[in-house]
Amino acid sequence: MASAGAAGGAASLELNSEQIKEFDTYCDRVGAQLDTTDRATKRMKELTRGLDISTERSDGAKLEAEAKRLVAESHKALRTAKGILSGMKTKAAAMESQGGASAITARVCLPRYKALLQRFIAATSASQQAKMAFKDVAVGRMVSQARMMKQFDHISTDEELRDEWERDPDLITKAITRTTHGSVRSAYVQAQEKSMEMKELLRDIEEVSKMAAEIAELVEARSETIQSIVGNVDMANDYVKQGERSLEKGLNSMRAARRRMCCFAIIAVVVLLIVSGVIGGVLGGA
Repeated sequence: MASAGAAGGAASLELNSEQIKEFDTYCDRVGAQLDTTDRATKRMKELTRGLDISTERSDGAKLEAEAKRLVAESHKALRTAKGILSGMKTKAAAMESQGGASAITARVCLPRYKALLQRFIAATSASQQAKMAFKDVAVGRMVSQARMMKQFDHISTDEELRDEWERDPDLITKAITRTTHGSVRSAYVQAQEKSMEMKELLRDIEEVSKMAAEIAELVEARSETIQSIVGNVDMANDYVKQGERSLEKGLNSMRAARRRMCCFAIIAVVVLLIVSGVIGGVLGGA
């Protein structure tokens, strides 16, 4: 027992205090970014509830604008946290390869790193779920507003209209763009924005999945931590597949809007040519 205590004391004396301080700084920075993400996620949930009960179009627009800002804010925080965690992983691997005091310090710091990684994965998962929940309510709101259009009277229930929209995201915008050329432009811009937001969401989840796979090399294969990470990777992959389907719908909507813009442009040119010909004929006859 005495020899074990002496060995422990010797090991503690070999810790590199500067490296520990450096890891403490990293941990504080990651924690601050994850706090930002958690606050954004909490606010997104509040916005979802607000959007669900809102009846005014202007109120809905304000909530959607704030949600878009929060998505960008949480995305930035997660990317920053991911970069710091990646640097910590590289630093720990280098310290272990050096052996001696650096290797001992790396082993002491590794549990805090793994705990932060687990929190990072949980925060990202919660953030994506909040974004998806807001999106679902926004789609439901769009479907309700579409009920005001006579073109959808043949669809008996809102659920059927929602299913129809899921199969064809361009369904409602088609009805809107039958009215004016300005609406075509609006639908095209909206489709582009939704497509870019979905791409950002997919990048978030793919980065988490990649990070979890990389860190798995630094921990024991049979540990409880690994099992938790693998489970979260599977969950992240499910979100990726779901996001890919939504992204494909958004891209289809964008392509359809672009085609309509081209058609309107061609029609406008043809009309101008016809008018020019008529005017020319009148002037020539005169």
